[in-house]
Amino acid sequence: MDLGLDGKIAVVTGATRGLGRAAAFALAAEGCRVALLARDAEACAAVAAELRDRGAEAIGLAADLADKAAVARAFATIRAELGAPGILVYNNSGAPDSFLDDVTDRDFADAYTLLVMGLFWCVEEVRGAMQDGGWGRIVVLGSTCAIEPHRAPMAMLLHNVARPAQVGLGKTLANELGPAGITVNTIAIGPFDHDGTARRRAQEHLRAQGGAPDGSGEERLKAIPLRRFGRADELGSLCAYLCSEPAGFVTGQTIAIDGGQMRSLF
Repeated sequence: MDLGLDGKIAVVTGATRGLGRAAAFALAAEGCRVALLARDAEACAAVAAELRDRGAEAIGLAADLADKAAVARAFATIRAELGAPGILVYNNSGAPDSFLDDVTDRDFADAYTLLVMGLFWCVEEVRGAMQDGGWGRIVVLGSTCAIEPHRAPMAMLLHNVARPAQVGLGKTLANELGPAGITVNTIAIGPFDHDGTARRRAQEHLRAQGGAPDGSGEERLKAIPLRRFGRADELGSLCAYLCSEPAGFVTGQTIAIDGGQMRSLF
């Protein structure tokens, strides 16, 4: 299938590792010119160099998504070096793990800033050119907890609060920007384990709750109908499709990729 992305300028945030990196590589494979944003300048440069070695046009820029001025500077550089982006993939590591007894007021503010305000600031940087051109794709790499909140032993209080707010912003943006040919969708990401993080965090949470994990991560797999964790390339392919021409009538959606783990009907 021709996704119609050849030559499109795409910005992917949180793109130096994991699922953000997978999204960037999937878009580059479809012919996009890619700008990578993350806090680690050295990692950004390394990933951009790897993409260029594969024949893609790519640049890497350091930017803290929780800093509005830093976001503005990064996008100014992108416009100067690549042109106006037609695709934005918003990804970040999200809020830190948090139990009710440990979370602070500052933690709530920081989570909202990163997951909601950072997205808003990035959209503000791209939407003008998208509206002028009558075309745009915005994809948020979110979480299934926006639909079905995480439960113990997962220490994810801040995610359970801020991720639904992120989806609310995405849905509102879809309504506001749709008349200009801009689609906005959220991918509700479930259990992925590209580097062992999911297994390690599950074990840490079980220990914190007084459990006795066996170290294998098998207890978490039992909750997934497909009995495995997701692969980064599977997320990358879904993201590329949502950025494509064939997905032009898909907007305002929260699309789960979770191996069937959620119990919700929607």
